[in-house]
Amino acid sequence: MTPRILAVSDAPDVLALLQVILAAEGFAVQRAGSLDGARAALADLPDLVIGDVRLAGGAPFALLSLAPAPVLLLSGDLRTDQQTPLRPGVALVPKPFELERLLDEVRRLLAGAW
Repeated sequence: MTPRILAVSDAPDVLALLQVILAAEGFAVQRAGSLDGARAALADLPDLVIGDVRLAGGAPFALLSLAPAPVLLLSGDLRTDQQTPLRPGVALVPKPFELERLLDEVRRLLAGAW
């Protein structure tokens, strides 16, 4: 079965880039441009959620309170965000992200290696 990934960002260019990268790797990708959109899309129970640490209309890390699946967070302020304790099944990748690091974290989280 093809892993399903929900990509969440209020930056359309980030969503488009994630769509292209993840689809090229064979993942099924659903996109949400806001926290409200993520709430609705999470009803489909994705295998992994990838999203920004900070989304418009929400507190930093708000996505973690919504997502039951493993979560890969993208951070534009890694130095500050690394100070926040994360639960198992959550990874943090800096923006701009390196393609291989992003894909390594996606595969690791989907494999349950956390």
